[in-house]
This record gives sequence, structure tokens and C-alpha cells, in this order.
Amino acid sequence: MLQPAATSATPLAPQRSGSRIESRSMRILFVALATTAAALFSAAPGHADPGDQQLLSDMAAAGIGQDPVHQSPEGLISGARNTVCPDLDGGQSPSSIAATLEQYSKFTAAQADVYIRDAVRFYCPADAGKL
Repeated sequence: MLQPAATSATPLAPQRSGSRIESRSMRILFVALATTAAALFSAAPGHADPGDQQLLSDMAAAGIGQDPVHQSPEGLISGARNTVCPDLDGGQSPSSIAATLEQYSKFTAAQADVYIRDAVRFYCPADAGKL
């Protein structure tokens, strides 16, 4: 009789250990999913700046945004707000910004011009005189 009790006790230990591992893994998975969901929902079109959607629409019409690695929607919006406008404010010329866009974001010269003009139009209209 002692033998079956020992046998039944032995499988319980790994199950408990496995349950702890599974429980921890599930918590990590839950946190990762919750974080991802929060990021997705916070960027939902209903919460976005109206300029964001117009910028993306104009970019699509100019053929920009076809390269998901170099021209993701999030990157286009962020770059317009956080790079183009501050660069203009910092004294960089539009042609210098365009050259950077051509080199790193795979824009053509015409696409860089549209992007810079739209960035100014939607995010930093006070810089319009710098174009």
C-alpha cells in the first residue's frame, strides 16, 4: 500500500511545479497581451489626431507608405511630428531634411517634398514660411 501512495505523490510534485510554471507563463502572456491591446486601442482612429489620418491619406496618394519597414504609418506620423518640425525649428533647411528622408526612409525627392509640406501643414503650421 505504501507503494501506490508514493507513486501518486510523485506525479503530484511535477504537476504542481508545472502549474507554477504555467501560471507564471500565463501571467507573463497576459501582461504582454494587455500591453499590446492597450497600444493598439490607444492608436485607434477614433482617438487619433485628425491630421494623422489626413497625413496618411496624402502619403498614400503620393506612393509613400508602401514600404512597411521604412515607411510604417506610425513612423510617418512620428517622423512628421517629432523630426521634421523640430528639425525646421532647429534651423535645418527643407532640402537637408529631404536628403535625409531620401537616404534613410527610401523617399524619392518628390515624396520627401510632399511629406515635409504635409508635416508642416498638419503639425507645425508656424514653420510654413521656412518652406
